[in-house]
Amino acid sequence: MAVSTTLGSRRLLPWLLGGMLVFVQWVLWTGSNGIMDFVNLNRDLSDAAARNERLAERNRLLLEDVLDIKSRDEAIEEMARNRLGMIRAGELFYQVVERP
Repeated sequence: MAVSTTLGSRRLLPWLLGGMLVFVQWVLWTGSNGIMDFVNLNRDLSDAAARNERLAERNRLLLEDVLDIKSRDEAIEEMARNRLGMIRAGELFYQVVERP
């Protein structure tokens, strides 16, 4: 009787170990904090870094504008002319419209 029990467990052991290996691999790839989560987090991190670089450049340009406005009165007039269409008294404004 002891021989058949040992023989049965020898046949069952590879299946049990194989099943455990498949389960561990499945958890490693798809489980919480698994490889897929790691890949997704790396992608999100690179997207956030690229966005931060764009925002840092925009902030640098805005800071240059602020410093320019604080240091030069002509900068205020230039911005008013370009953005708001300001015209001084006595100046003539010409608008050229192209035909379609």
